[in-house]
Formats: sequence, C-alpha cells, structure tokens
Amino acid sequence: MSTRDDYLVKPVHKALQVLMCFQNGEELGLTEIRHRVDIPKTTIYRYLFTFCESGFLEHDLQTDRYRIGSIIINFATGVDALHQIRSVALPYMQRLRDQFGETVNLGILDGYEVVYIAMVESPYSLRMQAKVDARDSLYSTALGKSLLVFLPDNEIAFHLPSEMILKTKRTITSLDALREDLSKVRLRGYSIDDEENEVGAYCVGAPILNDQQDILAAVSISGPISRMSSWGISDISKSLIKAASMISDELRRKSSRTPL
Repeated sequence: MSTRDDYLVKPVHKALQVLMCFQNGEELGLTEIRHRVDIPKTTIYRYLFTFCESGFLEHDLQTDRYRIGSIIINFATGVDALHQIRSVALPYMQRLRDQFGETVNLGILDGYEVVYIAMVESPYSLRMQAKVDARDSLYSTALGKSLLVFLPDNEIAFHLPSEMILKTKRTITSLDALREDLSKVRLRGYSIDDEENEVGAYCVGAPILNDQQDILAAVSISGPISRMSSWGISDISKSLIKAASMISDELRRKSSRTPL
C-alpha cells in the first residue's frame, strides 16, 4: 500500500526547504542557510545556483549573499494584484447579480484565453455556468472581446489560436470579422456574445481599466437569451458599464496608494 512518502520527490522537497529560508525577505549567506536546514553545503550551493539561474534568487557577488529574485517578486505582485481586483469587483458584481438575477463573471487575459477569476452565480436553476480558474476562448466570449478591445491592432492576432473554431453557427471565425466586431465594441462601450460561444446563451461584457487605460480585467453578465432579452440589453449594458467604471476608479485610487 502506498504512503504519502512514496509520492514525495525528496530533492525537490529539500530544494524548497532552502528557498523557504528567504520567506521573510532576508539576505543570507551559504553558512547561514546551512544552519537552518539539514542539508550538506555542497547540495545547498547547487540549489542556490539553480535558483539564481532561474530567477528565483539573486546573488550579490560583493557580499556573497543571496536574496529573493525577480520571479518571486513578480509572482507575489501578480497574486496581490489579482486579489485586489477580485476584492474590489465582488461587491459590484453582487449588486449586478441582485439587479438582474443573472450570473456575473470576472476574467483576465492569459495568452489565447480568458481565465475566470471570480463569479457570482444566478439564483435560477437554469443559468450560465462556469468555474473559477476555468478558461474560454477570447474571440467567442463577451469577456474575451472586452479584454482584446483596446489592444493595438497588430497585437490582437497574437492572442488568437491558429484556427478559430466554430462553436455555434454564430461564432466569429476570421480575424477580419473579429476586428470589425471589436470596432463596434469600442463605439458602444460594451461587448456582446450573442449565442457565439454556446447556443441559447447571451452575454454582455465591459473592460476594467487602469490609469494608463490598459485593461486589467473584464466583467460580464450572462444568462439564457430569453431572460436577458426580457431585461433589455440597453439596461443591462448601462448598468454593466457603470459598474466596470466604478471598479476601475476604485482600483485607481487604491493603486495610487499601493501600486497595482
């Protein structure tokens, strides 16, 4: 019978013990690290060298001491930024859900996809469903289009797969058609997924911007096309744009005190 130790990769575990020595942001020398972990000095040095080559640590040649590197700093900054976006956006998302009774989603751009980082679900049993950390296509979703809309024209293609797959008969499958659709999004201030990603589903999205008008995230309202139509897309889009603007403003205020 297998035990937990059977799945433990011991060299990785030891390497992480070395890395954990820097969790308080200290600068440490090889001897200091050796006093904190029960690992031979030569092995510690090899781990330190590997971490430095990978950007997890930095080595000061003058003092012969090690400190946290750019990879860890960027990772921590990114985690803090996502947490801040979620915490600011959630109250506005909850109000939108309460106003329209439909699912409200928050997503960010990652390569070819939108990643859902938060959502507030509709109370209806028939509702649009996704999961936090789930991924979807940029070109076929309202969230995705809102994430693409203010990118320079020559960058849009870098966030599209080699083949834009037809998901429904309404899916946009060419770069020219997508660019034309994005030009409409810029004019009206919100994006639409009209049964383009899923038959029977309608979604309205809007971007969340920083001070430089770069897109941090996007927020959307999604539901069955029959219920969304009954509210009126004009009313939904106005409330959504207002919420996205208020989220953007609050994030700007917070980032002026703590850089986002």
